[in-house]
Amino acid sequence: MKGNRGFTLLEVLVVLLLLALIFGAVITVFRTAGRGALTLQRDAERLSRRTLLSYRLRYQLEGLLRSFRLERREDVLYMGFVTSVGETYPGVVQVRYRYKGKELFYCEKPYPYGEILSCDESREISLGTFENFKVMVFHGGRWWSEEEGFFGTPEKVEVDLEDTRMIVPVRVGRVWK
Repeated sequence: MKGNRGFTLLEVLVVLLLLALIFGAVITVFRTAGRGALTLQRDAERLSRRTLLSYRLRYQLEGLLRSFRLERREDVLYMGFVTSVGETYPGVVQVRYRYKGKELFYCEKPYPYGEILSCDESREISLGTFENFKVMVFHGGRWWSEEEGFFGTPEKVEVDLEDTRMIVPVRVGRVWK
């Protein structure tokens, strides 16, 4: 029977090779898309974290009541102040931000409760890793850098968080509810 001829071994191998190439290409496309999705998700989370932190800082600085302190000790930057805007406690609170080794920490305690830059490190919350966090304070007609330090009531505070820079005017005594 000449019409019932089957496939030769060569034809079967060619088909298998073509299927392998197609599946390889499909797997590569899905793997690349998966990596791109993970990168996009990481970037979105980082942007979200930075945006929320920027809003928190702005809101807390706008509610600043007194005793702003900016200080650099070796490779650690401290910023603390009394504000009417807390995350954990109602009413007037003391907040402290600590930036060390590209990681930013937040601590909050009821007012008055010790020195403004002091905080039990076990109560600190890590806000994430940021490439840079810089703070400058405007008071008395000039800008004070973090290297100089500052203690008092500023007129403006400039915060540079990675590529987001904001200048917040301080209106002392404004209580947010």
